Parts: sequence; structure tokens; C-alpha cells
Amino acid sequence: MQRFRHIYAFRPDGTLANPTVFGYISDYDPTKMAEELNKLCKETGRESIKRICGILGVCMTWQRLEIAQSYKSLFGEDLEVALKHALSGDAEKLALGLLLSRPQYCAEFLHKAMKGAGTDEHKLIQVLSMQTNEELNAIKKAYKEAYEVSLEEALEGETSGTFKKILIALVQASRVEVSAEEMTRAYDSGNIDSLMNESSALEQAQELYKAGEGMRGTDDDVFIKILVRQSHFQMPLICQTYESLPENEKNNTLESVIKSEFSGPTEEALLSILAYLKNPQKACAQLLLDATKGMGTNEDLLNYVIVTRSEVSLFSE
Repeated sequence: MQRFRHIYAFRPDGTLANPTVFGYISDYDPTKMAEELNKLCKETGRESIKRICGILGVCMTWQRLEIAQSYKSLFGEDLEVALKHALSGDAEKLALGLLLSRPQYCAEFLHKAMKGAGTDEHKLIQVLSMQTNEELNAIKKAYKEAYEVSLEEALEGETSGTFKKILIALVQASRVEVSAEEMTRAYDSGNIDSLMNESSALEQAQELYKAGEGMRGTDDDVFIKILVRQSHFQMPLICQTYESLPENEKNNTLESVIKSEFSGPTEEALLSILAYLKNPQKACAQLLLDATKGMGTNEDLLNYVIVTRSEVSLFSE
């Protein structure tokens, strides 16, 4: 991992910022790309659609925004308007999504999950359970700017019970995060253990046991407090410690405990948070698998993964 140190920065979740889209295009020229898009938007057929998505798909967000700006100055029309005329269905959704910044896209995704009859809890979980503090704060800002109501207020009105408490806790963006400098020092020195606290992990594992298996009923607040606030380094240690607790005679995993103590969206949310804390790349890759498995493709989820994860690696070496 050290060979990447001078190329990629560490993210707060402990992963390397190793993007799928690198942003280096040898012939990148926003003016020429805008002209090409204008030409393609006037054509019909599958090939022109593929080329439109291809141009937008190989660029970083800032490059796509530059292309959109060039398009408007050249043709006196928003690129978004041209794409709406030229495309339809899933291709239109993807292309328009690529013109948004990551926070804007996430904000729109959340808004659509809550508007109309019923709320899509699954989509709320997909977005909110897999963000760093900085990313959550950016999404909250984008949501307020777009819809003139805070994300927290929207969640308050559209969710309820323990599930609502989890989401509200998440959007406070108060997870303990290790700085990039601390991670770099730990990796360089080979002392990753310095990013964890064994005594605290024991206390937290015991607290979780008492709040679940060790009592009648469940103390939801304890699970929320620990899973929402602990770092990507501390939480795996808590899970490992939990399995070896003397009182945990069956060596139950924390995942199995959550499944037995919770149900519905609450269970899904806690499991999603835990999966992300234990292995961010695997959790994000699971979203891609979920979008493509079974009969047909979940285009909304697939587009979400493409747009929001293209500049954040799904996998690490």
C-alpha cells in the first residue's frame, strides 16, 4: 500500500482515494467536446447515445461542468436541455446525473426516495450509510440549496421510529474519523494498531452485549450510538472483541445479533452501516452486485453507483 502514498490520498474511511475515473484525458478539450456533444444530440440511434455517455463518462465531475459551461457559451442553451431532447429513459437519467456534482446527485436521489406516496427506505440507507463526515455535510448543504428545507427536517417528516433515529444520527456527521496524516504515519511505520483502542473496544463490545443478547428486549440507542459514531478502524476491532466475549458463549457475530434483535429497515440500516465500517470497498461493490443481480437491472441503483462512486474506488489493491 505504501507505493500509492505519494499518488493517492487516504480517505477518512481508511481507503485510498483510488478513483475509477482518473481525470487524465490526453486530448481533453471542453470546447471540442461540447461541439461533439452538440453534433451527437442532433443525431439518432444507439451509436450516438453510446458516444454521448462515453464522452461524459470518461471525465471527472469538474471536467463535465466545464464542458457544460462551454456548451452554453457556444450554443446559447444548457447542455441539460439538449440531452433531454436527445435522450430518453435510463440513458437520459445517467447523462443528466453525470452533469451534477456528487453532493447534488445524492441530494436529488434522497429527495426522490422521499417524495410522493411512501418512502423508499432502501434508497435512504444506500446513500446515508456509506458517507464520510465531509461527504454528509456536502450532501446536506446541496439538499438545503435545492429544496429549501434541511435534509434532517425531510427525514423527520418521512421516517419514524428507530429507523428515523438512525438516519438522524447519521446526518449529524459525527463519526470519529482518523486524519489522513495519522493514517499515513501508521501505514508507514507498520503500526496500524495505533489507530485502535483495545480497552475501549472491550467496553463497547460489552455494552453491545448488554444492550442485546444480555437483556430482555433491545436497547436500540446503544447500537445506534456505537455504530454511527465509531471509526472504520475501531468498529472491526469491536466486532472481533464481541465474538470472543466470555459471556458470548455461542460466539455470535455482531451481524447475527443485529439480525435477531432488529427487523425491517432498521435491521437493513444497521447491517449496511456495519458492512461499510468493516470493509468500505466490499460494501460499495455489493451495491453494484445488487443493482445487476436477478431478473433485470435496477437502473436507479446502477446509475447511483456509477455517478457517485466513479471518483471513489470500489476496490483497493
